Amino acid sequence: MTLLNILEYPDPRLRTKAESIESFDDRLSSFAKNMFKTMYDAKGIGLAATQVDYHKRLIVLDISDNQDYPMCIINPEIIKKAGKIIYEEGCLSVPGIFEKVDRFKNILVRYCELDGTTVEIEAEGLLAICIQHEIDHLNGKLFVDYLSSLKRSRLKKQIDKLKTSSSETVDTDDLPHEMDHLNGKLFVDYLSSLKRSRLKKQIDKLKTSSSETVDTDDLPQKRVI
Repeated sequence: MTLLNILEYPDPRLRTKAESIESFDDRLSSFAKNMFKTMYDAKGIGLAATQVDYHKRLIVLDISDNQDYPMCIINPEIIKKAGKIIYEEGCLSVPGIFEKVDRFKNILVRYCELDGTTVEIEAEGLLAICIQHEIDHLNGKLFVDYLSSLKRSRLKKQIDKLKTSSSETVDTDDLPHEMDHLNGKLFVDYLSSLKRSRLKKQIDKLKTSSSETVDTDDLPQKRVI
């Protein structure tokens, strides 16, 4: 199996609307396996094909604690929805960011399995949230779109600052990065004290903005979907 590259916000390819899948063959099965491997490796519980630059209506997810309940959802369609729930979501395409999003608590979903069989399931709680989050991806939508324009603007600036502050090249005389870890050192230690201070403030702001408690009916908090 192959690890796939996960697109990150604000990559415009994440806005592409996925097309329906017509062929249920070995190639599709193989690609789904690669998506599962990529999702598990990234510590996520859901991944849409759009996020790996494959614009077909394909989702993989596994909300179990032991990664032993994989689900592959193809051409999903929500046909019933009820109730409301607020959950603090993260996203593999928006790393390090968690925000509260309103979702339907209960949904009835029709989709195809890998062999082309059409099934319907009732989903609630975290599973319902995960499915809705991934269907958004297939429609070119991200969870940050549910935020106010002001909050999205601030969020983008925070992400840009974090990327800029961590993108500087460092002369380490070819010292392996992992050797630094063994010696109790992080890459941020190579930055100036002023930049480290700014970076810490940015991280603290992100943590503060996402630390409020949310009524989730005892759902696990802050899962990366």
